[in-house]
Amino acid sequence: MAYLASLAALLFYGGWALWLNLDAGNTNAYFPALCHGLYAGLLTWLMHNIVVAVHRRASPLTRYPAVTAWFVASVLSFIVPLLVQSATGGVRPLATIAPGFLIGQIYIIGLLYVHRPGPSQGHTAN
Repeated sequence: MAYLASLAALLFYGGWALWLNLDAGNTNAYFPALCHGLYAGLLTWLMHNIVVAVHRRASPLTRYPAVTAWFVASVLSFIVPLLVQSATGGVRPLATIAPGFLIGQIYIIGLLYVHRPGPSQGHTAN
C-alpha cells in the first residue's frame, strides 16, 4: 500500500508543483516540480513507515500513541516540503505544499485508524 500511495504522490504533487510554477511565470518550473514530486513520493513512503513505527513504539509509553504519531508525522510533513520548495526556487511554496499536507493528514489519520489496537489489545500504560 505504501508503494502505490508513494507513486500517486509522486505523479500528483509533481504535476501540481509544475502547474503552479508555470502559472506563476517561473521559467525554471521543471526543477521544483521534479523535486516536489520525488520528495512527495519518498515522504509518503517514509511517513507510512514512521507513523506505524512511532505508533507501535509509543503505545507502551503514552496514553495517546496515535496523537504522538500524528504530531511527529504532521510536523515532518509540513517542514520538509516547505524547506525543499524554498530551496529549489518554488515561487509559491505554501500553495504548493498545502494540498499535500491536507491530503497527508487524511492519509495519516487513516493509517492510525487501521493500526489502532483491537479490543484484545487494551492499553496498559497508566
